[in-house]
Amino acid sequence: MDIQYYRRLIESAYPEFRLDTLEPIGQGWDFVAIEANGSHIFRFPKREDIVPQQERELNFLPELANVLPVEVPRFDFVSRDSSREPSLFVRYPKISGQPLKIEMLTDAGLRRSLAQSLGETLSTLHGISIENLQSGQFQPREVDALRQEQQSAFGYVREHILPLLTPESRLNGSRRWSDYLENDANFDFDPMLVHGDVGAENVLCDYEHGLVTGIIDWSFAAVDDPATDFEHLMMRAVDDFGLEVLSFYDGENGPEFIRRIRDLHGLHPYWDVRFGLETGQNAYVWSGVAAIEAAAQEQ
Repeated sequence: MDIQYYRRLIESAYPEFRLDTLEPIGQGWDFVAIEANGSHIFRFPKREDIVPQQERELNFLPELANVLPVEVPRFDFVSRDSSREPSLFVRYPKISGQPLKIEMLTDAGLRRSLAQSLGETLSTLHGISIENLQSGQFQPREVDALRQEQQSAFGYVREHILPLLTPESRLNGSRRWSDYLENDANFDFDPMLVHGDVGAENVLCDYEHGLVTGIIDWSFAAVDDPATDFEHLMMRAVDDFGLEVLSFYDGENGPEFIRRIRDLHGLHPYWDVRFGLETGQNAYVWSGVAAIEAAAQEQ
């Protein structure tokens, strides 16, 4: 990350903002986040095709901020300039809390309290009626359409990803995708508004009081399977915490739901590989391939 490049962008677009300190705090598939003066977060799209995702967040997050029991980014500065790249970046006041870290949840009471806070937050999110959102950024979707998207994704996997795997992993991957798509129970749900990436780095916690304080990075928000908001919480290393979150979730949470969550988690490395292939970032390709190969060995 070229921190000086981002410093120049900020100083050029926002000269009245006194910039004392600038600290990189993370980057994902699509965005770079930098902390300024210990009080604000500047967020930059990594590619120009990501700018529309940021525009969507600008439209719908103010509505969610008034509904959810935790903080979400409240953008207080937006810079648009078509002559530079990225053509848009934003700022929001830093949300208190630290990223969720399972290794910090050794105390049973703390685990339970954070699980309750996150479970209740996801219950509220999934209970939002998109028809009542004035931003118009989300449209109702049918399960059949979501199933067709997954079938199309499997077509991509067959053509571009399976050839990268060993014969054993290729067979295992093809079977995994086929079993998922052919199981009608995997598509027996009501599409809901989801965050789409409830990973540990996007959940901010107050460990002293056992509360989730905020959820950030809403670029994957969509109307989709509610199980997608649990797939990063139901890995082997964090199953106990994921199950505790589900115990406070006011929605589908039976054995079929848990199996669907784990199925989605098992498919996630294929999306990593696809992202790497489509953006020319080989690190994502080979880390995803390694995860797929490792999963095949565990079968």
